[in-house]
Amino acid sequence: MVSRGTRSCAEGARQAVAELVRDEDAQIILMLAGTQVLPAVADACEAIGTPCLSSAFPWQVYYYGRGADEKRPFSWTYRWGLDDIAEIFADLWERMDDARRPVGCLWNDGPQGTWSRHPQHGFAPAARARGHHLVDPAPYREGAGDLDRHVRAFADAGVGIVTSAATGQDLGLLRARAREASCHPRLITCSRWPAYPPAVTRAGELPAHADVATLA
Repeated sequence: MVSRGTRSCAEGARQAVAELVRDEDAQIILMLAGTQVLPAVADACEAIGTPCLSSAFPWQVYYYGRGADEKRPFSWTYRWGLDDIAEIFADLWERMDDARRPVGCLWNDGPQGTWSRHPQHGFAPAARARGHHLVDPAPYREGAGDLDRHVRAFADAGVGIVTSAATGQDLGLLRARAREASCHPRLITCSRWPAYPPAVTRAGELPAHADVATLA
């Protein structure tokens, strides 16, 4: 296995793919990347005919998000999908005693949130097909601290489970605000969690990562 850094930019990502294929004879590109770098890596792999596999983002985000459709498919983009995540999380939810209580959605206004709620290709239709009622307030902006509407919506709906693709900071903030409002979800599932280390909290506080279920 060989590696190259992307410098966290699209140009660096394209250069890294070119070097790996040209200089190292790479047969597959495995990446852990964000919303700016990942599409550039996938496009570069598509251009040279090398399989591209993401270990962080579901394929819908960087497949349909790059303009693919049934008439113009990509040939070299691979990954598990939002529907797979929904099925795994639904299995976890349905082990709860109150599994049929509403599920609150903490989804941002970026590509992850947009595709999670997509009516055909997202997380939401797969979860609803399992019989779960989703409470999805308006999208939030990451790091802005504006999660009060989510807490109110979850409390009003009697949410027992929260599902999310949030950063550790935002998920920790939601939990703090929820406690203040006496809203206590019994389970949180978060697909983005493996990419973030446990948050450091003050003495006596519940860590943001406690009781959070994620993908193995």
